[in-house]
Amino acid sequence: MAKYKFLQPYTFKNGVQIKNRIVIPPMTEASALQDGTVSMDELRYFDLHTGGAGMFIVPVANVSENGKGFEGELLLLTINFCQA
Repeated sequence: MAKYKFLQPYTFKNGVQIKNRIVIPPMTEASALQDGTVSMDELRYFDLHTGGAGMFIVPVANVSENGKGFEGELLLLTINFCQA
């Protein structure tokens, strides 16, 4: 039987460790509010899809007020929006 490592912790070269090697890729769900803030729908989506994953890569987000590409896109203007 193969020895799978995907459920074992992984440490990146910079020292950051994740609990396993399961990664949720970025998927654009377009559920931010009109002003770009995170909606309850988006929080529920994150909660549902990150239960056992070691890493969750956030979906597309614009970083300037005039950079919006589509309705429902997340807006990250300051570091205050990027807390771990």
